[in-house]
Amino acid sequence: MISDFAGGMVEQLVLSNDRGHDVLLIEGQNSILSPCYSGTAMSLVHGSCPDAMILCHNPRRTLLRHTDAPLPPLATYVDLYERVLAPVHPGKVVGIALNTLELTDTEASAAIAAASKETGLPVADVIREGADGCKRLADAVLAARAAQRAQRQTRAKPAVGIKTKGLNKKSPTKKTIIEKNLKKAAKTPPKKTVKAFAKGVR
Repeated sequence: MISDFAGGMVEQLVLSNDRGHDVLLIEGQNSILSPCYSGTAMSLVHGSCPDAMILCHNPRRTLLRHTDAPLPPLATYVDLYERVLAPVHPGKVVGIALNTLELTDTEASAAIAAASKETGLPVADVIREGADGCKRLADAVLAARAAQRAQRQTRAKPAVGIKTKGLNKKSPTKKTIIEKNLKKAAKTPPKKTVKAFAKGVR
């Protein structure tokens, strides 16, 4: 895929697989700060517009891959991923996945605790911790999904049946006014320009 169109292809793949599923899992690649591979990461972020992101990290790594550029703190990554997505979509980093393969059990536990303290997010190594680690991150994603649904339902509630400010008890409610206007609009014949336009687009 030519890099110019990678974001659009990602969007197309997401939309074509969105068939009533509660969650779509999109595998990320590389990093938005990588001098070598940031184009791939940005195409995935902006193309998929994720609601919830899991930040992946190897605590032994100190440099960006194939460079001598130092790796920023996890908190910086969390902030940058959210800010680079914000103009397009309000997604949030909800958890951290660590690769602790090169660490001992004690070192791995310390790395998980340190990452959680730094970011304030759930952290897990899903390979080392198995089902417990998977559940920790899955719960974070599902909690974000539930919060998103609740927010949409709140925005969707119509403000009808409530008296407008300044009206007394005998005054019509907003619902009455809306119904009255709808009936009036239904009796009004459409303008010729609108009718002609409707014919033209069929």
